[in-house]
Amino acid sequence: MQSLSDQDLWFLVTTCADRRTDHDRIVEMVRDKPDFLSVMMEDEKLFRRLASDREAVVKVSPFLLFNVLLRQARRDLGDRSFVLETEGRDRIPVFAADQLRALLEDEEMRDYLAEMLASFVRTQTATVYFRRRGAWYRHRFSDLDLDDLATLAEWVEEEFRFPFYKRSGDVALFIPGIFPEHAPPRAGLPRGRRQRRSLEDYEEAGRHFYGLAASHPAADGSGYSAVLTRLTDQIPQVRRLLNFVSDRYLNPQKMHWFLAPTA
Repeated sequence: MQSLSDQDLWFLVTTCADRRTDHDRIVEMVRDKPDFLSVMMEDEKLFRRLASDREAVVKVSPFLLFNVLLRQARRDLGDRSFVLETEGRDRIPVFAADQLRALLEDEEMRDYLAEMLASFVRTQTATVYFRRRGAWYRHRFSDLDLDDLATLAEWVEEEFRFPFYKRSGDVALFIPGIFPEHAPPRAGLPRGRRQRRSLEDYEEAGRHFYGLAASHPAADGSGYSAVLTRLTDQIPQVRRLLNFVSDRYLNPQKMHWFLAPTA
């Protein structure tokens, strides 16, 4: 709840307490009460307002938006026995709705996924100059590129690698989850730097990097240790959950929210 902005609090209060007029007072009352805020975020009026009012979407933080969508996904999954898993251009029914709903019952997992999705609204790039064999080179790195992140992790000391490991795991989950059309279902020929990764490639990378992040000494201090461990073991289930969210709530607006991956 610390990720909620003042504007988020105002949106929550004015939407949920729409019959009240003392909204300023209510905002101050609930500001430091995460239990009250959590109850308010369960109100379906939040989802209906975000779904029907385009102006409302830009008034809230990405974290609040995705948290509301994930809570709505949990409710919608309660009426389903299967979900459609996207593999390339194919859509395959998978009887896993109960498993996906259980993931969203885990508040720590739900908040992590909302935070992860929010982090991809604005991706970052940086230009690094380095010297090799007496010559200087320039390379532009992106935090949406697994190869770039792996290179950067190799360049820094082990004690500083945790954020690169964590981000790499997030990328390996985000791309096939939100943009499954960028992850072909079967591995093909040996992959070069700019050949498209297969679904299996992403799942293997996700398990690898989340495992490294979960076992890194910095994980305990980050507060993510437990959820990273669970993610290491639940990559396919979480990917299916993100497929459901992407297909049901984000299409076709996802290109508005996210920069589409290029490889």
